[in-house]
Amino acid sequence: MSYLVNLDVRDRSALVVGAGDVAARKVAALVRAGARVTVVAVHVGEAVAALARDGRLRLERRAFAPGDARGALVVIGATNDDHVNRQVAADATTCGALVNIVDRPELCTFTVPAVVHRGDLTLAASTEGRCPSLARAVRERLEHQYGPEWADVVERVGDLRQRL
Repeated sequence: MSYLVNLDVRDRSALVVGAGDVAARKVAALVRAGARVTVVAVHVGEAVAALARDGRLRLERRAFAPGDARGALVVIGATNDDHVNRQVAADATTCGALVNIVDRPELCTFTVPAVVHRGDLTLAASTEGRCPSLARAVRERLEHQYGPEWADVVERVGDLRQRL
């Protein structure tokens, strides 16, 4: 069983190795959270390329190299090459970074839950990396159960708490 936390990555360095569809979702979440994202990938999908063109991340079009994780708070390996993903995990561990290798929980020091954001309200579902599709199904139910109006509820209750 893991210890679930909300990690503040604002202005912290994050490395993502890979730039396909799965990596693009991880990159987008890190960018939204305010991380300083570097993507290392030989082949780059349009979503990641667009974020790079907009100056929202640093893109290095090359193969992963040992030492790339140096200085990163979090490292995500999202390639379709198991050998490269294992190298990413080893490098991140050596460099003292938190590491997530997509679909390989045994190589991770953290997993990413399926989340619903409603303003400052965050709802998360996790299966400890064992069944991401089940976590996604739970997230979809939460999206329907907790609509956008919950952002206002959190705002009002937070203001009230502050005044009290």
